Amino acid sequence: MRIWWSTVGKTAPAAAASATPGPTKSATTHGIANAARSTKLGKAVVRNRIRRRLREIYRLHERQIVRGYDLVVVSRVRACTADYHQLEAAFLSACAQLGLLTEGDDGA
Repeated sequence: MRIWWSTVGKTAPAAAASATPGPTKSATTHGIANAARSTKLGKAVVRNRIRRRLREIYRLHERQIVRGYDLVVVSRVRACTADYHQLEAAFLSACAQLGLLTEGDDGA
């Protein structure tokens, strides 16, 4: 799973656009946009299952994620066979690598 960040309604600076994808502050509310729309992932049932799982993972960990960013999740073919806990671990790992997890909040 790869997580891309974007500013809704604004263009990214030229330096950020040429570099590898990374967090970009957003003036809008914090949210997740799922990009599991490729037919490579499977039929609609499979794509919707992935989308629902990722939304639920985000909902449960929303308090742990730094505010002010819009998340765009690009699902890969491996997400079709991954169970919920594998998707959750991959999502949290990607957020941690980008420095988007808050310290000391367990989400409860």
